[in-house]
Amino acid sequence: MLNVPVVVTLTAAVFGLCVGALAFLLGGSPRWSRYRILSASAWTASVFCALEVVSTLPVRPSTLLFAMQLEGACAVLYVILWQVYTDRYLKLRPRKWELALRAAVGLLAGAWLVPGLMYDGTTVEFEALGVAYHYPTPTRAGAAAFAIEVLCLVLPLLRYVRAFRQGTEGAAIHVAAIATILAAAIHDALVVTGVGDRPLLLPIGVIASVGSLIVLLARSFVADARQLDHLTHHLEQVAADRTNELVDAEAALMRAEKLAALGRLSAGVAHEVNNPAAAVAGNIEYLRQELEAGRIPPDALASIDDSLDAIDRIAKIVRQLLDLGRAATTAGPSTRTVSVSRAIQKALGTARTSFRPSITVTTTVSGELFARGDEAALVQVLVNLLVNAAQAIPTTRTEGKVAIAATEEGERIVIAVTDDGTGMTEDTQRRLFDPFFTTKPFGEGTGLGLPLSLGIVRSIGGDLRVESRPGQTTMFVDLPASATPTTTSTERLRLHGHRRTMLLVEDDDRVRTALARMLSSAFILEIASGVEAAVDRLRHETFDVVLSDWKMPDGGGRRLYEEIARRRPDLMKSLLFVTGGVLSDADASFLERHHAPVLQKPLVVEKLLDAIRRAESDASLRSAAPSSPP
Repeated sequence: MLNVPVVVTLTAAVFGLCVGALAFLLGGSPRWSRYRILSASAWTASVFCALEVVSTLPVRPSTLLFAMQLEGACAVLYVILWQVYTDRYLKLRPRKWELALRAAVGLLAGAWLVPGLMYDGTTVEFEALGVAYHYPTPTRAGAAAFAIEVLCLVLPLLRYVRAFRQGTEGAAIHVAAIATILAAAIHDALVVTGVGDRPLLLPIGVIASVGSLIVLLARSFVADARQLDHLTHHLEQVAADRTNELVDAEAALMRAEKLAALGRLSAGVAHEVNNPAAAVAGNIEYLRQELEAGRIPPDALASIDDSLDAIDRIAKIVRQLLDLGRAATTAGPSTRTVSVSRAIQKALGTARTSFRPSITVTTTVSGELFARGDEAALVQVLVNLLVNAAQAIPTTRTEGKVAIAATEEGERIVIAVTDDGTGMTEDTQRRLFDPFFTTKPFGEGTGLGLPLSLGIVRSIGGDLRVESRPGQTTMFVDLPASATPTTTSTERLRLHGHRRTMLLVEDDDRVRTALARMLSSAFILEIASGVEAAVDRLRHETFDVVLSDWKMPDGGGRRLYEEIARRRPDLMKSLLFVTGGVLSDADASFLERHHAPVLQKPLVVEKLLDAIRRAESDASLRSAAPSSPP
C-alpha cells in the first residue's frame, strides 16, 4: 500500500536515476568529465532508496536482511564516490593516507554482505506516520561501520567548506548537499537504534542533495553557455578582423603583382623600343652633323632606310601591345567567316621562308572548314605558331617535322600545329603567354607573338593552348565554327591619277608639321590645328579626303564626325581618323558603330592610301545595296 514515506522513497530512487543519467550524458564532454563520477554517486543513491522501500513492506526476514545488507554496501560505495568526485571537482591530489582510508572503507562494502557480521537475527520494529518499519538489529560491528561511513563524509564536507571560504564556485552547493546527507544519516541511525519513533529521512536527504546537484549542473550549463556565446561573438569578431586583414593583404598582393607585372612589361618595352630608338637617334645625329658641315654623305639614304626600319619596328611593338590589350579598334579580329584551308595555305606561304631546308611540313585539313574570325588575323596567328614550331627543332638535327592539321569538333574548329622539337619544360609552359617571355636567343624574338595570338583568338570566343612532352609540342587553336563563307568584294578602287585635296586636322604642332611634310607629295594639303578650325574650313571649302586626329580638345574626333555628318555628308566616305594611343571603350564602340576607319600612328602613306580605297569601296557597296521598303 502506497503512503507518504513509500512515495517519497520511490521518488528519491527515480530522481537519483534521472539525475545520474543527465550527469553521465553531460560528462561526455571533456570539460565536464568530472560529472561522470557524480552520475555513479546518484545511481548508487537511487539503488539505496529503492532498497529502503523493502523496510516498509511485509516481507520475509531473510529478504529484509538481504536488502539491508545490499543497502549497507551501497552506502559504502556512495561515500567513496563522493570522495573521488570531490578530488576531481576541486582538482586535488589525494594523499597516501586518504587512499589507504578509502581502501579500508571499501572493504566494508563486502563486510556488509557477510551473514551475521553486521546484523544479528532480531528485528527492530517501529511505526511513524502510519507506516510500520522493519529493520534488522545492527551488531556492534554494524554500528561501528555505519559510524565510520558517516565520518568519512565529513572529510569532503570540510574540503568544500574551505573551498567556499576561498571563493570556489559551486562550493556552497556541495556543502549543502553533503550536510543534508549527513544530517539525515545521523537521524536515521538514532531512529534505528531506538531513539524515538520518527520516519526515516535519508530518502528526503537524497532528494535534497541530488536536487542541489541539479542546481549545480544547471549553473554550470548556463555559465558554459554564456561563455560559449561570448567566445562565439569574440571568434566572429576575430574572424571578421582576420578576413578584413586577408582582404587587405590580398589587395596589397594584387597591387604588388600588378606593379611587378608592370615593371616586367616596362622593362621589356624599354628594351625593345630603346634599341631601334637608339638606331634612329644615331642616324639622325649623324645626318645632322654631315649636313651642318655642308656634306651629303653617300650613305644618307641607307641611314634614312635604317631609321625607317627602326621606326617601323617600334610601331610594330606598339601595335602588338595594343592588340594584346584588345584596345585598338582596328587591332582585334572581326567576326567574318574565314576559310581555314586558305588561311593555312597563306600562313604556310609566309612561314616557309623561315624554315630550314631540312624541315618537312605536312598539312591535313578534313574537308572544307570555315571558322569565325578575320583571315589576316588568323594567318598572323598561324604564321607565328609555324615559325615557332620550326625554330623549336634544334639546328643540329639533320631533319625535322612540322605538321598542321584542322578538324571540326562539334561547333568548334581545332587547328593543331605540331613539331618534333625538344619540347617544353613545365616552367616554360606556365610562362608561355607572358608578354616579353621568350626562349629564343637575344635579338631573335620580342616575346609578344604568343600573347598577341592568344588575345586575337580569345577576342572571337576561341582559345590557344599547348600540350608538350619531350620530343613533341602541339599548339591548339580552338575557334568557333561558321557554317557558310562570307562573300567579300576583292575589287580595289584606284585613286584618281591627279593629286587629291586633303584637310589634315592635328592639334600637335610637331606631329602636324611632320605629317604635312610626309603627305605633301601625295595630296594637296590644307591644315587645321583643331576641331574649330576644321569646322570653319569645311563651311567654305570642299576636300577629297579629311584626315583627323581622334584625341583633341573641343570634342576631338567625335565632334568633328558629327559636324561633317550634319554639314557635309558627302565627305563621310573619305573621313579617316588617326590615333597614337589607346581608345576608350566608348570611343571604340562609336567608331565601330559608324564604320569610321582608324589608323595607328606612326602613319605610313601606303597604308593611308589603302585605307582610303577600302573606305570608298565600302561606301560604294552600301550605296548600291537596295533600300528596305518603308
